[in-house]
Amino acid sequence: MSNYKTYKTKIDGIHLHFAKMGKGSPLVLIHGWTNNWKGWLPLVEHLKEKFTLYIVDLPGYGDSGSLARYDIIQSASYLGEFIRLLSIKPAVSGFSMGTFVATQTALDFPDLVSAVILIGPPVKEGTNFRGNKILINSLKSVDSFHMTKRLLKKLLESKRFTYAIAKYMNMYKFDKNLVDMYGMEGKKKLRIDAFLDMGISFSSTPLVQNIINLSVPALLVYGREDKVAKPSYAQLLVGDKLKLSVIPYAGHMVFWEKPQEVAESIQAFLFNRMV
Repeated sequence: MSNYKTYKTKIDGIHLHFAKMGKGSPLVLIHGWTNNWKGWLPLVEHLKEKFTLYIVDLPGYGDSGSLARYDIIQSASYLGEFIRLLSIKPAVSGFSMGTFVATQTALDFPDLVSAVILIGPPVKEGTNFRGNKILINSLKSVDSFHMTKRLLKKLLESKRFTYAIAKYMNMYKFDKNLVDMYGMEGKKKLRIDAFLDMGISFSSTPLVQNIINLSVPALLVYGREDKVAKPSYAQLLVGDKLKLSVIPYAGHMVFWEKPQEVAESIQAFLFNRMV
């Protein structure tokens, strides 16, 4: 496993935690809805020789500080200030929920971001997460009851629930070891208010329009068998500035199941500008 160092930097009164490793062009990685920076480690092994990686815990996640409320725009603001403090112009990659933050960051800080890589972005309106009114209303109702929040946190942390989500939704071929190694710590450190608020926020965010409005090159990466964010929905977005990579025999957690292939897609896009 890669040698890495972790740091905390203070932004607008809270600490933002991140890991740094590798050498080469700067690349910022943004985790998904229930994870933290360690969820990226399977992919990191295949990127560390070509990139200097900055792997961030968003506010409310991992070892970063807490906020009174959370949303996509605010998270992007913290990330943009983080990049500014580092005095770099990185490519920014997000997974699932992180694709909303990555896209928003590139829109709000176009001079600080060189390119965007979106892994498993749910671009279909009204399915799964984006525009799902049932999900939005459910999250809002949970947000009103502290007892329900505690029960939800216990559910998210439970291995049985995590295995079920991985097996039936997130992975093409369930791998218990991958889930144990990279999927549990983030859930334990997750603040439940961040989970609820970010879910409501990304469910109400026009991801497709935001992607179309990007001024920097973008790559969308999917597992061909992704049940959460089907790659067929992204075909219409492909153009001069937006490329698509679909990797077979992988689900939503494509960067766990096929990390080498994902890394190769990222490298081809950033170094060769995929044609």
